[in-house]
Amino acid sequence: MNKKKKPNIKRPDFKVQLAVVQKKLEPIAAIFSPFWDRLPAFHQKALMVLLPVTLVLVLLPSGNQEVDSATVESISPTMIPADEMQRQTVSLNLEGLSEQEDAIRNAPSPYELEQEKSAEEITEVKTSPQERSAEKWHDYKIKEGDTLYQVFRKNNLSLTELNKVLKVEGADKPLSNVKKGQLFRFKLNTRGDLDIIQIEREGQAVMYFRMSDGNFGRSK
Repeated sequence: MNKKKKPNIKRPDFKVQLAVVQKKLEPIAAIFSPFWDRLPAFHQKALMVLLPVTLVLVLLPSGNQEVDSATVESISPTMIPADEMQRQTVSLNLEGLSEQEDAIRNAPSPYELEQEKSAEEITEVKTSPQERSAEKWHDYKIKEGDTLYQVFRKNNLSLTELNKVLKVEGADKPLSNVKKGQLFRFKLNTRGDLDIIQIEREGQAVMYFRMSDGNFGRSK
C-alpha cells in the first residue's frame, strides 16, 4: 500500500518576522503610548505577555495544508443517482385505457359521418314531398265537359282506385254526375295512394275514404 508523502513545508524564521512586525507596529505604538502609560502596572504586564503570544499564534503556518483524500471521501455526501430520484410509482388504469382505445377504434371516420349525413339528407328530400302531399288537400275545380275519368287522369290518380270508389258511389251518383264549377278535393296517404275524395254538391260535401282492407267507403 503506497504511503502518501507529507508535504515539505518550510517554516519561516520567527525572529525575522517578529522584527518586521515590530517595525510595522512602531507608528501604532507611538499613537497608543499615552494610553499605555495610563494603564495600571498589572494590566501592562498582562498585555506584554498576551500580545506576543497572540502574534506567535497568528504568524505560525498551518501544518495540515494537504487534506487527506480519504478524509474528503469520508465526509463527501452520498450522491443519489438521478434515475432513482426521478423514479416514481405510477399506477395505470389499464381497463380505462382499453375502453378508450375501443371507443377510438369503433368511432366512425369523418368519411362515414359525411356519408350518413348525405344519406339522411337524401331520405329527407325523397320523403318530404310525400309527407307534405299527405298533409294537405288537393283541389280541382270541375271544368266544362269534365268526366270523373278525366278528373282522375288530370290529377294523376290511379284508375284502379277510381273503380273502387265507383263501387260505393251510391244511388245518387255524386261522382258520375259532376258538373262545371264543382270542387273536387282529394288527399293522398304517405305512400302516395288515394286516401280521401270529397265532392261538393248543393252546399254539401260527400266524402269517400280508404278503409283498412284497401277498399273505399262512403261517409254518411
